Amino acid sequence: MTGEAWFAVLPDGEAGLTAARALRPLAANAIEHASGRSWLLGNWPEGHVKVARTGAARMAVIGRCPVTARALTARLGLAHDIDDAERAVQGLPGSFHAVVSLGRRVRVRGSASGARRVFYARVGDTTVAADRADTLASLTGAGIDEQQLALHLLSSPPLHPLDDACVWGGVQALRPHDALLIDPDGRARTCRWWQSPEPVLTLADGVPGVRRALETAVRSCAAGGGTISSDLSGGMDSTSLCFLAARDGAQLITFRWESQDPGNDDPAWGAQAASWLPGADHVAVGRTEIPPWYTGLADTTVPTAEPGAWVRDTARLAAMTHLMTDRGSRLHMTGGGGDELFTAFSSHLYDYVRSRPLAALARLHRQCAFRRTRLWPAVRGLADRRTYAQWLAAQADGLTSAPPLARRELAAFSVAWGVGLRMPS
Repeated sequence: MTGEAWFAVLPDGEAGLTAARALRPLAANAIEHASGRSWLLGNWPEGHVKVARTGAARMAVIGRCPVTARALTARLGLAHDIDDAERAVQGLPGSFHAVVSLGRRVRVRGSASGARRVFYARVGDTTVAADRADTLASLTGAGIDEQQLALHLLSSPPLHPLDDACVWGGVQALRPHDALLIDPDGRARTCRWWQSPEPVLTLADGVPGVRRALETAVRSCAAGGGTISSDLSGGMDSTSLCFLAARDGAQLITFRWESQDPGNDDPAWGAQAASWLPGADHVAVGRTEIPPWYTGLADTTVPTAEPGAWVRDTARLAAMTHLMTDRGSRLHMTGGGGDELFTAFSSHLYDYVRSRPLAALARLHRQCAFRRTRLWPAVRGLADRRTYAQWLAAQADGLTSAPPLARRELAAFSVAWGVGLRMPS
């Protein structure tokens, strides 16, 4: 155990007693099924878990959500059985896990974004779910799955469809769009709870919905009162969050640091945005005042269940955390995920160039100009009509081949399915 917040979910049956006995000494918090058996065990801060109880039914929302226990209880009344339980949390803002105990069956799911994940493993005669893979690994004595670790050396997280596996042997990762159902006898199965909506709206019609979703999400961060903080890099994603938080009257601290690259114009935009937020406390840190990438990596215990791409930033994130908490912030927002949501992968140009060739070539030209790369290699790349499966297989076949040596080939803007993979020597 790392000492971080964690929770585990147990079935409502005799099969879960062995796992409950193993977890209880490690858990500062416990919530029972209506039967009195252990349901949720773990360590979490006050206010992190909200529980609704009505008859023999139980529902827990774990994480950040402004719903009250009373409102959650009213919602729980809408669920007639475990397969109907999603109705009780449908539309709730925030970022949370939803766990239900109903009719002696248990249902647990995370968030569709994958920010709140669910893992599960067999412990004795039952399936146990948890929000951290290392919780289950410590419970089962699982070791590292070296094949999965090798995948992380190539890309972290690994490429689809290899990104749903877990680096701990015997521990399974639930896909974000699935829920896990656990029966009283410890058997478990998955079912889909989220479907991506059909793209039926025009851009103009979709924009107000995106705005409302962002407003609601930021409001859920400020709902607990007190002081919150946010990155203000100067980019569109974090800057938008700051303005939404300030408009809602939050006690806001903004944070930005000077880039190591003197050609980066984000600090100038960040400073301009800060001048339009006179009610916020602005913290700006110079380039020599923050640890560079990879600082202290060999001496740092990273509080995550598996490797991640942001491990290089451990010391920088720790420094930012101390600065913000020293000023009273209880929650920090970042713009992470904005690019992933709103930037199209270059591979979309394969189809776009065949339906609207002039528009696609103009878009490709802009991308090459932005990245300061040559246009012709990118245009030539559009002739590659391999499927994703074929491209991925070719990457596997070429893992140990030498990378391209020509500087201009390395600098070319790629329209391939992904970044070329090479195994470290």
